[in-house]
Amino acid sequence: MAKIRFRRVERRRSLIVYGVLLLITLLTLIIAAIRQPGGFSAEVLLIVLAGFVAVGFQRQAGFPELLQRTISNRLRYVMPLLTGLLFALPDVILVKFIQNPGPYDTLPPYFQPFPFSVLHYVTGAIYSEVYFRLILFTLLMALARNYLSVRYHAIVFWTLAVFTALWEPLAQWPQGPAWFVLYCVLSGFLFNLVQAWYFKKAGFLAALSVRLGHYLLWHILLGLYVELFEVSK
Repeated sequence: MAKIRFRRVERRRSLIVYGVLLLITLLTLIIAAIRQPGGFSAEVLLIVLAGFVAVGFQRQAGFPELLQRTISNRLRYVMPLLTGLLFALPDVILVKFIQNPGPYDTLPPYFQPFPFSVLHYVTGAIYSEVYFRLILFTLLMALARNYLSVRYHAIVFWTLAVFTALWEPLAQWPQGPAWFVLYCVLSGFLFNLVQAWYFKKAGFLAALSVRLGHYLLWHILLGLYVELFEVSK
């Protein structure tokens, strides 16, 4: 009974944390609509709302709860955040300092004005992780654990991991010379594969932290640098 009650408490805490992420998403969409007509995305809101259902089935799918006490904060936040920063560093060097060393006249489309950029890219990270991992992994792994022999569980997971790792970079096919396209596809594949591993090992917040680390350096800090020292001059 104590174990069941403990698990219920962890699940409730997970839902509360996810509720905070949903509120951040809603706030961002409202501000986006105020800043620009048509800025409110019903699709983003519906996808993040759907994630609420998936959060309630993490244990059934074989994943840790969002705030499971057996997962250290180092594994849930610190290491994933640093991993995301490491993935972002070569992006910054290649795109900004090798391909586009000169100053920008206006903010490129992959930046947003600060401080709205913080909300914009945090919400973008939430949406991406719900879309690419939380819903799909939870649904299919819960089905696999219920209907397939245990020896197939790892096969299903890593098949999903490889599929989703290819999905994002292929869906965002870059423009540029062949070496740059190859770099973007390979780094995007590895980035998503590492996120899948963190999702399995430490849960949704760990996978989200990897993306937040990447967006922090690539979108937010680099965007702030461009806005303050290039565009504003």
